[in-house]
Amino acid sequence: MEPQRHPVDTVPPPWQLLAGGLQHIAAMVAGVVAPPLIIGAAVGLGGRDQALLITASLFSAGLATLLQALGWWRFGARLPLINGASFAAVAPVLAIVKSSVPGAALPTVYGAALFVGMTPTVAPGFYAGMPELVVTIMGSGISAGCVTAIVLNQVFHLRARRAVAT
Repeated sequence: MEPQRHPVDTVPPPWQLLAGGLQHIAAMVAGVVAPPLIIGAAVGLGGRDQALLITASLFSAGLATLLQALGWWRFGARLPLINGASFAAVAPVLAIVKSSVPGAALPTVYGAALFVGMTPTVAPGFYAGMPELVVTIMGSGISAGCVTAIVLNQVFHLRARRAVAT
């Protein structure tokens, strides 16, 4: 006699799987498309560049989702997770855009976010000697990107003040 399964361990019927999947995709697309729309409008991107930014966001979210769900080498939780864009960095990015030279904000933000986001992966021992609070904050690519954006915002403001003073 087979032991009774807990409801969490049962597979729902196909119509529930389809409905849940569509709901998950709709929520994911809204969360992945909104940040590039906000940032692209602030930077002043045209329609074609805005579409490219949204496409890049969707592609990155899809790639990260596959990496999380399927896993590769040491990466991925191998669980049905969906990765997407975060609104956490929108405000610092908008501040950088406002205080930077026109046309230079987006490459600066992308470069800093990629650098700081990849640091825990490329050099895992980098944060080992730092205080626990720093390790907690900078150990996540999302929060590290936000902190970097805030620091860059301060750098741009300082540079802008010096340019006005001279």
